[in-house]
Amino acid sequence: IAYGGPASKLGQLVGNCTRKAVKEAITKANEFMPSRSVKERLREIHMPIEKLAFELSKANDLKVSSQMLTKILETEPLFASLVLAAAKMDSDFKKGLIPSELENIESVSESFGNLLSKTDHDPEIPVGLESKNNYASVDLPPFTKNVLINIIKRALSA
Repeated sequence: IAYGGPASKLGQLVGNCTRKAVKEAITKANEFMPSRSVKERLREIHMPIEKLAFELSKANDLKVSSQMLTKILETEPLFASLVLAAAKMDSDFKKGLIPSELENIESVSESFGNLLSKTDHDPEIPVGLESKNNYASVDLPPFTKNVLINIIKRALSA
């Protein structure tokens, strides 16, 4: 420490590392500007549209292309908002940040995904009677999976 001033080798290394770290932090902060599209935000969290569409297409009744999913998320702000919220919930779950009140993640994520169905579904048809086995092959985090399944089912029925 006594010989760590800016003229010493150690001081130069510390200064260079600090400059580099600050530059990276500023650059990274600028990448996270609000003008990014939903597609860009999903790519940043390692959930590109192409992967989401591929996984959803594993279910028999959810044949969807990446172009179709992109169009849905670009034209439906509610759907885009729900997907981003679901991705955040999945991120928090992965980090162990989910509150203890949300004990059963599978049940909570399914209810979260079914919010769309509950807003305008036919009262004669109970929500959630589809075979869960049909969607077991979809390998996505639970909140994102359930939200996307309901978004695509709603889009395909329209």
